[in-house]
Amino acid sequence: MQASSSLNIAIQDSKDFPGDAARAQELYSELTMADGRALLECPGLVKATGIDLMNCPLTVVLKLRVRRRLQQGTMILWHVVLPLQLISKYLLQPPHEWETWIGLFPNTQSLEAHPPDTMFTQAVHLISRPDFPKLRLRFTYHNPELQAQISAQNEAQQQESRRRKELCEKVGRQQFEEIHKLTRGLQGESSDRDRDVAAVLAVTPVGNISDTIAVGSGGGDVAAQGAATTAADAATAVPADGPATPRQQAALRSPKTSEEPLREALASTLAFIGGVNQLLARHPGRGPNAQQLPHALGYDDVVASSNPSALIDSHCIQLHQCLCAAAFADASPKQPTGGADMREAERLLTDGLQMALMGMLDDADDAKLLRRTPSYEQLGSIQTRFPSLWEAIREVSSVAKERAALMERVSTLARGEQEGSNGTVPPLPAAPASLEALQHTDTEELLAQQRGVMASLRQQLEETRRLAQEREDEQSQLRTHLSELTRQRASTTTAPAT
Repeated sequence: MQASSSLNIAIQDSKDFPGDAARAQELYSELTMADGRALLECPGLVKATGIDLMNCPLTVVLKLRVRRRLQQGTMILWHVVLPLQLISKYLLQPPHEWETWIGLFPNTQSLEAHPPDTMFTQAVHLISRPDFPKLRLRFTYHNPELQAQISAQNEAQQQESRRRKELCEKVGRQQFEEIHKLTRGLQGESSDRDRDVAAVLAVTPVGNISDTIAVGSGGGDVAAQGAATTAADAATAVPADGPATPRQQAALRSPKTSEEPLREALASTLAFIGGVNQLLARHPGRGPNAQQLPHALGYDDVVASSNPSALIDSHCIQLHQCLCAAAFADASPKQPTGGADMREAERLLTDGLQMALMGMLDDADDAKLLRRTPSYEQLGSIQTRFPSLWEAIREVSSVAKERAALMERVSTLARGEQEGSNGTVPPLPAAPASLEALQHTDTEELLAQQRGVMASLRQQLEETRRLAQEREDEQSQLRTHLSELTRQRASTTTAPAT
């Protein structure tokens, strides 16, 4: 039966192997299971083609050993643990391949002293230590079913992104059309009034027009007389077939009375446009590179313009473009609480705390954090994204290192007392009067410090979550305010018609 998945582990290169320990020809690499069963025995330190593990679960733990050939047999000089469950996070996403340098522990270091994930993280941290030998490993994972599943997920995400974009464009067009109809309505009212005046003149008796022209031709400019005649006829004419319609009656009113509703409608329209402008100016999605908003449009600007309709249209088009940009920013997929960003942050903090508990952050200065290695990249990300937590993690690392040194001192003192009881007195550092009292007191102090640091970390995490929730609430209030402005504008546009 054909294997459905395979994992290739190759050893690409080696460096920093001490020449005084053994000659390079005497060393070779060996890949085994956690229980010691051999999977691969290389002729030397490097094997570029590696080994293919068919249908290998990504949860097993492997061991990589470097042995030395002797006449009496072989001897393990260096070794390291490879937890596939931790490594698989780099293999389950395209391009399903991961390559890294990894440091090797000496044979005096037990691989069972800490969990496999912690030992692997510490081995990666040894990359910056020139006194530890290193191997460059490449992991390649091949799983057709997984690749098809990832392709389907990517396609679904692209379709969802296109759907969101089309929805945002549709909403933006609808909003623009509503604003455009509002501005066009003002021009339509003026056109209807002109048609009503023309209709009144059409039903006016011919004799009245002639008499008016005759009376007005006594002096003055002919064009001015014609305009005065038209206004007089429009004010005195009565249709021959009955009373005038409401629009005709509105046309027969004084110019001041007929223009008052238009002024009110124009003022309401400009107030709505100004409200949209102010709302977009305070929108949280507008960054420094966002399109510049047009200047506020005032009543005097429209009245003084030679083409007020074109002026309002141009202003609304610019507002529509800014509104679409803000809508696209709002419609971008958000990471919910516990989403990918939160999981990545938790993973970074977990790795950082593990390294801190092992006392590995004391020498992690800014220069080392700039190195392009997995461990230092993670530490640099923690320092950039969580600057306040970084100091607490450094304090945890310092406490852990002091605790390790203290435990080593206690162990040395214990061995010294045991050897002293056997008759040998080795040179020991100054010991306290009571070993048990020292151990109890220092352990209690370290535990109290660690509890305080962990409580501070939890409090800062809660504060971060609270700030994120407040930002989401603020965005909801802005959307509600925009909806209220839209409803007010709709009620304003219907008021002149009633």
